[in-house]
Amino acid sequence: MTKKKRPVDSGPAVRIPPHGHCVVCGKAVPEGEKFCSEECEASFKKMQRAKIMQFIYMLLLVFILLLFLYGSV
Repeated sequence: MTKKKRPVDSGPAVRIPPHGHCVVCGKAVPEGEKFCSEECEASFKKMQRAKIMQFIYMLLLVFILLLFLYGSV
């Protein structure tokens, strides 16, 4: 016969207030906020701008390739 393990009592439950997490570093932030600091917000904006620029460059590359392919016909 095997004995059933009883759950270990870890003491009184700690209530965690409603919160979110910073989209850059993952630290807990008050509910409704996206960033834990101005540095994380600036970093996020910089990353967003880099993604937009990368997308624009890719579109430009596709346009130039299409221009070369169909422009010479």
